[in-house]
Amino acid sequence: MKFRLAIVTSLAITAAFGFGILASRGWPAGPRLYAWVVAIPGFVLMGITFIKEALAARKPGVASPVEAKAGPRKEIAFFGGIAAFVAAAWLFGFVLSAALFVFAYLKVKGVGWLLSGALAAAVAVLLNWGLFGQAFETPRIEGMVPRWLGL
Repeated sequence: MKFRLAIVTSLAITAAFGFGILASRGWPAGPRLYAWVVAIPGFVLMGITFIKEALAARKPGVASPVEAKAGPRKEIAFFGGIAAFVAAAWLFGFVLSAALFVFAYLKVKGVGWLLSGALAAAVAVLLNWGLFGQAFETPRIEGMVPRWLGL
């Protein structure tokens, strides 16, 4: 079996999601569900990635499914996108930033303006306000710019 960094990375991320699921078991219902909405799908998807990587490493000459698609430019874009989202959430608030990033992602992928705008609005209203604000009653990240402007 050939050593691949992608195997170690996917196993570490899977373990982190698993730890998040286990650690949140004793939390109150709202925060626990909030954590599980992120951690359970992440655990399943990273577990599948880990299994694919491990199976590909057992066969000589088979390229890694993750490494074949990755490259320095994609990694920079990926981590740059995460950093930009965190910065936007800090500056403008989580609800607005999530909607803007859904819109930007769909536009980069070539989806039309109307569908991109409708899906971004749906994310802002249904997921951020409805699910996390009303159903789970969790506090959302409020942006610094509205605070500076007194809004």
